[in-house]
Amino acid sequence: MAEIITLYGKTFHLWQVDRGDQLPLGLPKLMGSFTEQESFPAFDDVLAERDKRYGTDRRKKMELRKDIKEPELHPDVDVANMNSARRKMLH
Repeated sequence: MAEIITLYGKTFHLWQVDRGDQLPLGLPKLMGSFTEQESFPAFDDVLAERDKRYGTDRRKKMELRKDIKEPELHPDVDVANMNSARRKMLH
């Protein structure tokens, strides 16, 4: 996790397993994730449902990752991160 924290929640996906693809089909897609709770009003509800479905616990994962330092935002960060609550608190 420490190696990917600076990706701002974005990565190229070659395989859409959520769609049921058994093989990589089509072009790679740049996809992102929500990197802060304030950006997604239903965050807690959606993650609670996901945790239940997959038998995981985000709070336990957060505890395991608590020593990973939050990176500085690059000045040219994208619009989603530019308007983030975290960035507004820094400025």
